Amino acid sequence: MARKSTWKRLTGQEITEAKQRTLAEQEDEFDEEGELWIEIEGERMGAAIQATFREWAIIDTDGGEYLVVESYEVAEQLVKDRWREMDTDELLEMIGAEQIIQSWLRNQSFEDWLDDYIRNDGPAGELAGYDGEQGEVGGTSEDLIEDLGFTPSVAYRTN
Repeated sequence: MARKSTWKRLTGQEITEAKQRTLAEQEDEFDEEGELWIEIEGERMGAAIQATFREWAIIDTDGGEYLVVESYEVAEQLVKDRWREMDTDELLEMIGAEQIIQSWLRNQSFEDWLDDYIRNDGPAGELAGYDGEQGEVGGTSEDLIEDLGFTPSVAYRTN
């Protein structure tokens, strides 16, 4: 005699009760109102906003401080803006006179050099002071999205 599956052996009332228990368990996983959390690289962490700007913010989490950004393109622009705001002395210190001279000898403009720098190193080297890595944001609580004013897609750990 073939064995019936568990669901086939249950009565209609037992099935209804099992479904209700499953739904109740799922509801426990939903956000509590006002809860701020973010999931970075598969790890869900509580979050508190330190500072927020139009397309990026600095947040504290259970796992450290992060710069969260709306998109990779916004992160690239942040790095480019930082380099563009440096004065000559800062550029010499950061890049080095030899690198600047080599770029000029190749008829490479600062913008060309900056594009190459971003293409080769990406924004993580500049923005992720802790580990130099970019983290993918897998989820964000609705309340955090509302408070930030954007939905972050990438994160860079700063400490």
